[in-house]
Amino acid sequence: MTENDVGNEMEKRDMGNTGELMKIISERSSVRNYNSKKPVEDWKLRVILEAARLAPSSNNTQPWHYIIIKDKKMRDKLATAAPMGAASNKWLRHAPVLIVCCGRKNLLYHSAPGRLLDMDYFRMDVAISVEHIVLAARGLGLGTCWIGWFDERRVKRLLHVPSDYRVTLLLPVGYPKGKWPPQKEKKELNEFVYGERFGRSIDLPEMPE
Repeated sequence: MTENDVGNEMEKRDMGNTGELMKIISERSSVRNYNSKKPVEDWKLRVILEAARLAPSSNNTQPWHYIIIKDKKMRDKLATAAPMGAASNKWLRHAPVLIVCCGRKNLLYHSAPGRLLDMDYFRMDVAISVEHIVLAARGLGLGTCWIGWFDERRVKRLLHVPSDYRVTLLLPVGYPKGKWPPQKEKKELNEFVYGERFGRSIDLPEMPE
């Protein structure tokens, strides 16, 4: 086998992997209706958290911390920890697992540059790690949903989160009850992708078969 043959085989493999990843991305949707009677296997939790561990971050600070909640009483309390009452998040209690996503800012790589450039690098880092969880979960047949509407102070009190940490979001994890919800309609590439400067259209080919 020549060097070109090896390169072609590697390219085919990489395209196959990318195709599988794009399928997972295209099938991901926010799940708000969970089968509370079907628990999430611990090994699957391990896999999705390993995906989170491997995420990139500012100067490899890895600021994320995750609290895994399975206890029903605690899930009920967290489901009612919304800023304006329990109604908006009450469905959370039916998810068999609730991941509370926390993090702590690094003074050198998050706080100082963030103030200087008006950028929230800390939340970017945690969000990248969480999206790894979301995609890995979908690949294992598990549903998730990003939840940013909650009373952070109440959540911190319930879970004894240290004062210098932030709770950035809640992530329910579980098997959907019934059919998977369809993915919402998305914009076409030409509505938000530009070439060389803002507003200039760019024509990009499809991935080869």
